[in-house]
Amino acid sequence: MDIEQFRGNDRRYLSWTAEHAAGYVINVQRNLNPSDARLHYADCYTINGQPARGKTWTGPYIKVCSASSRQLQDWVRIHLRAGVVPCGTCRPPA
Repeated sequence: MDIEQFRGNDRRYLSWTAEHAAGYVINVQRNLNPSDARLHYADCYTINGQPARGKTWTGPYIKVCSASSRQLQDWVRIHLRAGVVPCGTCRPPA
């Protein structure tokens, strides 16, 4: 599985999104609570650039990233055991 996970490293996370703008990101709390997990396109402004709230993207959240939405769906089944809602802004395919 070609999946990258970013915890507490915004620089590496933002580098990944810049290199994989057509990729996908799951934004989920560190405790892997599926109720607020969201699937985004990597270039979605709600998970990229300067954080609107707080000082970091990867502080209380994990960013699970892949060029393949199918691989992320597999990750979700294994780790979250629930569906992930697509972002209402960038609207990636569920």
